Amino acid sequence: MSNAKLKVVLTGILLVFAILPSLIAGIVGTVSVLGYEKEAKTNTLQVVSRSKSVALDHLFTNYTGTVNSLAKTEIIIDAAMGNADADSVLSAYAATNSDFIDLMIVGINGNITASSTGNIDRTFDHYSETLSPVSGILKWSSYGNIDAFYVSKDIYEDADNSVGKVGHVVAVISVASDSGVAKALGQGTVSILSVVLEPIIEVVLSLLLGLVMGLLFTALEKYFK
Repeated sequence: MSNAKLKVVLTGILLVFAILPSLIAGIVGTVSVLGYEKEAKTNTLQVVSRSKSVALDHLFTNYTGTVNSLAKTEIIIDAAMGNADADSVLSAYAATNSDFIDLMIVGINGNITASSTGNIDRTFDHYSETLSPVSGILKWSSYGNIDAFYVSKDIYEDADNSVGKVGHVVAVISVASDSGVAKALGQGTVSILSVVLEPIIEVVLSLLLGLVMGLLFTALEKYFK
């Protein structure tokens, strides 16, 4: 085969197997990245949302489980009726969870009759006859005007049949930056940038591969001149 024909053949191979595929890959890849970026962001946000939801569910199960358990404890029922001192019991429970600012018994008149902090003989900041099982975030003047929320459970003289309400077990819970709630809301963060960059890197690598192949065939062409 003459050098002229060989040159034509090598040029054709160069176009077919190197330059054109890399250009096509670049065009297709760029177009696909635009759609992939939107999908990646949506999927990432869904993953983060599920992660936070699971963490928060675990926290609130723990919070409500504590007050529900205490509300059925004999000494708590007796304390709500004025027949026992439950401060030490409340303190022991509060010590198991650093998110508890205070754990208390609130009487049916709104007065605090027992507290894990020992701060009694005062009125509950946000009392109503029917305390919500879980409140929104509220301002608490009794604790230095901080933001917090509470979970509560009614105390009954007959706990098994919910007869004769005598008070409420209430846990005041922190939402500070080091609290469980704040950490749960902050966890599960995934870098959207890294997800978006991955297909872009693949396209760039594809173009580089085409460039290398093109240089290789160019070198072969010069060699056979």
